[in-house]
Amino acid sequence: MTKAKKSTTTKRKAAAKKKIMLPWAYKEEINAEEFIRRVADMALEPLNSMENMEGDMYMSDFRELMTLKWKLYHALQRLDGKY
Repeated sequence: MTKAKKSTTTKRKAAAKKKIMLPWAYKEEINAEEFIRRVADMALEPLNSMENMEGDMYMSDFRELMTLKWKLYHALQRLDGKY
């Protein structure tokens, strides 16, 4: 009976996480996790208002959603490598 050979391979180290930086404000970039948190904070209040008022919304809620739209647009432009 022969003994099994001991493996000579070594474990590979986990790949380093790629840091994705997204634009938030003029000369301010944040990582993707923080971006998602801020986007969620911006979206929840206007969306809750729409839900409670059966579709109607305040102009301030509309403004928040439009700001959110442009933040998402610029983040996608960055991810697509367009700037």
